[in-house]
Amino acid sequence: MSHNDIHLGDEVRHRLFDETGIVVGIVHHISGCDRFAVLPSDGSIGDEREYFFAEELTRTDDSFEVSDEPVTECDVELGNVVRDEITDTEGYVATLAYRLLNCPRISVKPIERDDDGEIDIVGTDPEWFDVPTVEVVDDGITADFDDLRDNDSEAETGALGDDLVTKPDMG
Repeated sequence: MSHNDIHLGDEVRHRLFDETGIVVGIVHHISGCDRFAVLPSDGSIGDEREYFFAEELTRTDDSFEVSDEPVTECDVELGNVVRDEITDTEGYVATLAYRLLNCPRISVKPIERDDDGEIDIVGTDPEWFDVPTVEVVDDGITADFDDLRDNDSEAETGALGDDLVTKPDMG
């Protein structure tokens, strides 16, 4: 199943575990993986949202009705260099997350610039920001990852792929 077949608010069923939930988030990673945050619709998946690849999910005929159309686009791209207007943190966008009932959020890998303007990544942990609080400073490394976003590389970057088969119950 492709990412375009799954939308915020859709009810989905896990292909392997046959459990259902509502898609409450779509997360795009700079590596090319897209994952879906699923909140259990009947408690069968667990008490909190879980993240799955599109290949693991199948849409059901049901969907969650929302009064406002969820935001699924923004002016920030994976790889952009952004600056948070509140904390003045600057860094590369590593993850872009859309949520059913909230504004888009991004994870930012903090950077520092030396006297020559060269960029160094600082630390290992990203920081999360709401998209409305950041400004794009420059394109950053978006071109380096265009090939990942333009081809069907999800299976090579972590998803189970279309060859997922349900194993028989050995119980």
